[in-house]
Amino acid sequence: SATGEASADVNDLVSVLTRHSAGAIDWLVNAMGVDLALVSQLGGHSRPRTHRPVKAPAGFAIMSALMKLLEDYPPERLQIKTGTKMRSLIEADGSVKGIEVVGEEGKSLSLYGSVVLATGGYANDHSSDSLLAEHTPHLKDLPTTNGPWAEGEGVKAALGIGAATVDMDKVQVHPTGFVHAEDPDNKTKFLCGEALRGEGGLLLNSQGRRFVNELDLRDAVTAKMNEQSGRKYIVLNAKAAVDLGAHLGFYTFKKLMKKYDSSRALAEDLGMDPEALAAELKAYNRSAEQKCDAFNKTVFPAVPFETDEEYYAGEVTPVLHYTMGGIRMNPKAQIMRQGPGGDLQVIHRLYGAGEVTGGVHGNNRLGGNSLLECVVFGRIAGATAVADLAAEDKRA
Repeated sequence: SATGEASADVNDLVSVLTRHSAGAIDWLVNAMGVDLALVSQLGGHSRPRTHRPVKAPAGFAIMSALMKLLEDYPPERLQIKTGTKMRSLIEADGSVKGIEVVGEEGKSLSLYGSVVLATGGYANDHSSDSLLAEHTPHLKDLPTTNGPWAEGEGVKAALGIGAATVDMDKVQVHPTGFVHAEDPDNKTKFLCGEALRGEGGLLLNSQGRRFVNELDLRDAVTAKMNEQSGRKYIVLNAKAAVDLGAHLGFYTFKKLMKKYDSSRALAEDLGMDPEALAAELKAYNRSAEQKCDAFNKTVFPAVPFETDEEYYAGEVTPVLHYTMGGIRMNPKAQIMRQGPGGDLQVIHRLYGAGEVTGGVHGNNRLGGNSLLECVVFGRIAGATAVADLAAEDKRA
């Protein structure tokens, strides 16, 4: 499955995502020069299929390569405006003409042309017209991995001209956001990336016991996290750390994880019984030999876990991470509105890609599919916009 529990009306979008995935990776690697040499099996996956870099997080590697390319464009072809906030979409005669923005000096400015919305989701929307409060009030007070940009401005701008939405109540709670020991109550958390569990990281409770298949679906892992009393930790051994050098270097620098010389040192520092932790690791190694454990885990990276090797550990907690809902689009990345008869109609010259749109991931996005969606539908949105403009010129 390419996505989590997709409903029948999104099958066309899922088909586009899967059919274009290989081409997207090929473009990133061979045209953009992005390192995606590692292939990992993340939560909910039946096979290793998530491509990622050796030395950097995937999102950083992709954005760095694309920004370097864009910065080399001549200014008459491309302008990057920073410190500029979109206020609304400009629409006339059923077609989007551009956007209204507020510039760095507070001056309003109209920018004309086709519009591709790529403004992200609303997993940190605590504004007066909060989409979280409206659609998922039971989740609005959870911490989030999203920064202040994730307030749903793109969704709200599209709603302002009558765009249709889908799955707005589908908000993903990621099981592992880091709790910073020096600022544990901060509502914004660093994501503890799923790659850590994909490479062999274990989830332990405050007694040093495992309680879940670390590679289960995110909602299933989150549910088990919430059943535990006390603190929860992500723990990696030296073998798991081999392919996570950039991640662990960043996490330890930020004091989100700590390095230990042995499992005993880890247990003593975190208030666990060292012998109980050693017994838990031994039981995990036996399960790995049998290729199945009590939680139906069948993939066991980085085994065996030995008591005298180096370890990394950090406290984690469930966090708001991703909004599956958003504005509705068709397989050409054209944004839709509901017509008078209830049918969906294209809003001309308005396109979307990434978390601002909905309908691709069903109820629960799988790890690795967010960046893939951005690349697949971002390329489609650009191509469709160019084709639509060419068709308009031909009719003129």
